[in-house]
Amino acid sequence: MLRKYMIPLGMVFLLAILAACASGPPRSQDFTFVQISDPQIGMYMAFKEADDYTPELRDFARGVELVSDLAPEFIVITGDLVETWNNHTEIAHFMEFKAALEAHAPVHLQPGNHDMAPNPEGLEFYRRTYGPDRGVLEFEGCRFILLNSNLIAYTSLAAEEEEQWGWLVGELWNAREENARHIFVFQHHPFFLHEADEEDAYFNIPTAKRMRYLELFAEHGVTANFSGHYHREAGGFHKGTEYIVTSSLGYPLGDTPPGMRRVEVTADGYSHSFIPLP
Repeated sequence: MLRKYMIPLGMVFLLAILAACASGPPRSQDFTFVQISDPQIGMYMAFKEADDYTPELRDFARGVELVSDLAPEFIVITGDLVETWNNHTEIAHFMEFKAALEAHAPVHLQPGNHDMAPNPEGLEFYRRTYGPDRGVLEFEGCRFILLNSNLIAYTSLAAEEEEQWGWLVGELWNAREENARHIFVFQHHPFFLHEADEEDAYFNIPTAKRMRYLELFAEHGVTANFSGHYHREAGGFHKGTEYIVTSSLGYPLGDTPPGMRRVEVTADGYSHSFIPLP
């Protein structure tokens, strides 16, 4: 025999309200972040095109203005923060720039070849001065892995590279197991500028090491890799991963003016563009 239970109308409304409060309004997973590379304060003087830091300080102020307009969730600076790694005047100017950016968004730093000497002592100097040389961020279901590419580029840091490699493999496995929407990897040196099999040169990672990382990224479904170092725009694809080489905020070596990269992540994927300074 079936029994019928009557629920008072008021109780129905209360249950509906409680359910709505528990679930909350739908949250958009769309967001924007910014990559800045090679602010490299002191490079104009090194190239004999300035007598002081005026060009970089001007561009730093314009960079803060642009970040304010772009309103990113966070900023990644992919190395060459200064021209001379142990120049404390340059470091102080850069840290002022970083603090100004942090008024608008969190800032995450990575070392470039100008930010540390290529030995364990240089690595320790970087960590004392700027903080960790690698890390992982999680945002809206995406994983952001920050590498120290100096460990890859210099044979004098081979032991440190192997330690970082083991850490990287573990983080990529974690991202896969947790079904990350996207995996983005950042470092200073590009693995390649245009083609995965291009010849070794100053601005790319040597082939012997390059292919090891490219195959690892393909295996784990890395969405995109962001780098700098080249002071020009470049990039390409390899086995489904996009490799994006971002031009400099500081002294440019090509036709691209100083600027930064805006990356927009949506439910449909991601897009990016290089934005010149205003």
